[in-house]
Amino acid sequence: MSRKDYQKAKTIYQGKLDEDMMDDYYDTFTSVDVNNSSTIGITELQQIVNIMGLDMPYSEVRSLMNEADKDGDEEITFVEFCGLMYKKQQESGHDTFEEQLKEAFTVFDTDGDGYITFKELKKLVRRLGDQLTDDEINEMIEDVAVDGSSRITWRDFKSLMMD
Repeated sequence: MSRKDYQKAKTIYQGKLDEDMMDDYYDTFTSVDVNNSSTIGITELQQIVNIMGLDMPYSEVRSLMNEADKDGDEEITFVEFCGLMYKKQQESGHDTFEEQLKEAFTVFDTDGDGYITFKELKKLVRRLGDQLTDDEINEMIEDVAVDGSSRITWRDFKSLMMD
C-alpha cells in the first residue's frame, strides 16, 4: 500500500483518530495485505480481527466487511478500514488512547489479576500463529517488565505502548 493511501486516510480522519492509532492501523493493514493490492478481503479482515484479540465468528466479520465496503467490491481500502475503525471506536465509547490501551491490556491479562504473565503471553502468541520459543517470550517480558519481575504490569504495558 502506498503512503498516499495513508495520507488520504490521515487527512479524512484528522482530529478523529489519534496519529499513533493511525500508524498502528497502517501497520496492521499492510501486514495482512501480502499481495500489496492496497485492499483487503474477508480473509485478511478476519486476520486483523484475530490480531486484535477478538473472538468473532465469520458471520460478524462478514457484517464488518459489508459495513466497510462502500463500493461493494468485496475488498476494503485503507480509507474504508479507518472508517470502520473510527465507527467502532465511536460505538464502543472508548475515545481516548489510554482507554483503548487499557482494553488491549485486558485482552492479554486473561485472568484479570492486573499482570500479563508468561502463560498468558504464550497463549496469545500461539493464538496469533507466532511460533516463538519460551526463551523468546521470556525475553519479551524481561524487556518490558521495568521492575525485573517475570510479569508485565499495566504501567509497563502503557509505557511500552506510549513510547
